[in-house]
Amino acid sequence: MECWFSIVIVVASLLLQAPTDSVRTPAASTGPAREQTAKPQGKLIIPWLEVNVPLTPVATRPNVLRRDHCIEGLEHWAKITDIAIVSTRSGQIDAVYRDIMRRKPANLHIIGGIKTYSLPGATGNDPRPYDFASPDGWKVIAAQARRIVAHTGNNVVLLENETALMPYHLGRESIDHAKLAKSLGALRDTGIEFWWNLPNVLSDSPKFPNRRKETARLVKTIADALPRSVLLIGYAGRPGWKERTDDRPQRRRMMFEIVGKSRLHERVFCTATGRAIGDKRPVYTPAQAIDHAANLPGRLLIIYPGEAAWVSAGQGFADAAAGP
Repeated sequence: MECWFSIVIVVASLLLQAPTDSVRTPAASTGPAREQTAKPQGKLIIPWLEVNVPLTPVATRPNVLRRDHCIEGLEHWAKITDIAIVSTRSGQIDAVYRDIMRRKPANLHIIGGIKTYSLPGATGNDPRPYDFASPDGWKVIAAQARRIVAHTGNNVVLLENETALMPYHLGRESIDHAKLAKSLGALRDTGIEFWWNLPNVLSDSPKFPNRRKETARLVKTIADALPRSVLLIGYAGRPGWKERTDDRPQRRRMMFEIVGKSRLHERVFCTATGRAIGDKRPVYTPAQAIDHAANLPGRLLIIYPGEAAWVSAGQGFADAAAGP
């Protein structure tokens, strides 16, 4: 494996430039460029953890609260990066980010994020008709994003759309694209850069036979409506993805064509052992992720270890950076 420990990290503030002087970013708080812990193959590693119920115990660590689990992991991740994503859900914004910003490692900048399942009809217990294009729904999310930025000081917010898009992805509901493009003006007006975890171009399915074409259209609608937005992609997120016989590589190329490589961030699944609880499919180990990074475009790599592996994966990367 090629040695990467001597590479100098690009200052994180280059990634998080605010469009106005009213929002504090790392550029305003980190001072001059400094040499930091090395990043694999010239890429900035950004780990991502979801903390949705901070005052409840971790399933695999019943004596540890989720908020404390988050901080424990951040202590390890801070040895190899100066940016981490911590997302949450509606109703927990203040509790999560007040605690994290008070206790996080000093060198670490936090990108916040929010689940978008507050949109009408996104969950099974929401009696409202499904409407991913809801003008009022996106105004609520815009307000939540502003609150997150007020806590973190970083003008980037991740939108976690898996639940909100599930009725659409399953072929049960449709989306009004013209209405959505107009409604997303609420996000554009915030001046915040939004990182979208979904949509991506998905394969056709029996219940949604033209899903690839329609999800490609949805990606384009969002990318056009929000020129500063970024989309996360996970087509190369597991080992052996190139050997798959499905249309994954083709759908990945479609994303490049629709959005452009500069507006796509690669996301990979990674644990210390290469296995995830409850998942029979392999994921990357830290060493594999380091090698894999060399073959991926872009200047950063988002690592998603899941809650159970959050601390051990961070330790794995830190140990690799420390060397023998």
